[in-house]
Amino acid sequence: MISRILVKNSPTFKNLELELAPGFNVISGASGSGKSVFLESILSIFGLKEPNADLVEADINVKDIDKELESLDILAEDKDLLTISIKRLNGMRYFVNSQATSKKKVIELTSKFAKYISAKNASELESEHILDVLDSMIASKAKDYKTLLEDYKKDYKDYKLALKELEALRLEEQNIANLKDFASFEIQKIDSINPKVGEYEELLGLKKKLSFKDKVLSQAALVLETMDNMDAVVKFCESVGIKSSAFLEVANDLRVEIERVLDEYENLELDTESTLTRLEALGDLKRRYGSIEEALSHLQTQKQNLEKYNNISFNIESLQKKIDVLSTNLKAKAVKIKAQRTASLPSLSDLLAGYAKSVHLANIDLKLEEVHLSQLGSEHISLYLNGTAKENLSSGEYNRLRLCMLCVAASVSGTLGDEGGVLVLDEIDANLSGVESQGVAKLLKTLSAKYQIFAISHQPHMPLLGDSHYKVVKSKDGSSLTLLDFEGKVEEIARMISGEVPSQEALDFAKKSLEKQD
Repeated sequence: MISRILVKNSPTFKNLELELAPGFNVISGASGSGKSVFLESILSIFGLKEPNADLVEADINVKDIDKELESLDILAEDKDLLTISIKRLNGMRYFVNSQATSKKKVIELTSKFAKYISAKNASELESEHILDVLDSMIASKAKDYKTLLEDYKKDYKDYKLALKELEALRLEEQNIANLKDFASFEIQKIDSINPKVGEYEELLGLKKKLSFKDKVLSQAALVLETMDNMDAVVKFCESVGIKSSAFLEVANDLRVEIERVLDEYENLELDTESTLTRLEALGDLKRRYGSIEEALSHLQTQKQNLEKYNNISFNIESLQKKIDVLSTNLKAKAVKIKAQRTASLPSLSDLLAGYAKSVHLANIDLKLEEVHLSQLGSEHISLYLNGTAKENLSSGEYNRLRLCMLCVAASVSGTLGDEGGVLVLDEIDANLSGVESQGVAKLLKTLSAKYQIFAISHQPHMPLLGDSHYKVVKSKDGSSLTLLDFEGKVEEIARMISGEVPSQEALDFAKKSLEKQD
């Protein structure tokens, strides 16, 4: 439910802020006053129309909306409240709870509770929605039906995944020779080198040492020759009274270390050619796989792949058996679902026909047709009005049928409206007879128990049944929108009946009709 809306600098409203009420909200006014402009501002909040103002902002109450916000990575300031803002800032920018977001996310968020009855591309008369309403009706009476549906949908999901896996295996089977050859080639290549972790770095270090061998040996010989002449240093120190014992101890330790290194380099013998070949092979593995560790990991993966390729016929056979079992179970459950739907379809049809009769639509026919198994079962529902498919209906007939189906859905489950549903209608009673318009008004009054409704009307029937009646008045300074009191309603309804200057008869009729509603 929209509890507050703010519009700044739209084509007709300079600065409009309203506290809105639940229930049936009717908007009227002279042609060109700005009724549709206001409705477009509401629709823009839901991403259903392009923004028509510098700022449009709305506070919306929706039960447990914080969970939906969390799924879209938007912080919730309140469990059941969100604020949507659209601002003109170098283009139109969308915000939810003061956090910048995209129009796509706004549509995703609000599509769960906001509906717009206008175009013929809605879902209410599609097979999926009608089946959902039918299933809700059955589940309200048969306690095991919901479990049956859930089990069917789970099995169908597993069935589709298994089919996808089987398709992938069959593609692999067609190319199995190439896959096996490639896996065998990579296994042989890595196995033949038999790399060890750290081996490449170790060989690289030895190669570096070998390149310095001659230089190290020649320098070591000179150092040792110098140390052999240390006796002269000792004798000199003794002659002048300098203690040399510590010096001699350090010199002896140093000599031991130098001789150790010298021995290491003298015994350093490598087969240069084989070492370079080995380094080249290991380096090739590092370049190909990133590291020796990754090469060894890839080796294990390819060994597993080769085992899978060798067993692919067995895997295909096992998977086919699994699919056959799932298919059998699905068909058995689909038969049970079909039986329940077939038995309950007349009740749904009667319920829909009852609402349709109130808007003077007759001969409603719902046909349950057999189709291939899908997520929804093995049935498709087609809707006909006087033998005409929904695709060929006039926009007036189509939209009235949508309202009827919404009433059916609300009477069966009633969940959406309880969570804060909003229903927007733009002149849905245009070009309708008085009797038809009265029927539409009654349907909307019924739906207002489940939805907050915003409807533009040029006929008196909606205002007579509305919970709140707003009038749009245009002036040279822009339009204004006012919530009418009882007297204001009387005058506006009388104007809608008899013209700009209401007759006394129209005023009396409007007053009596409103008093009857109260």
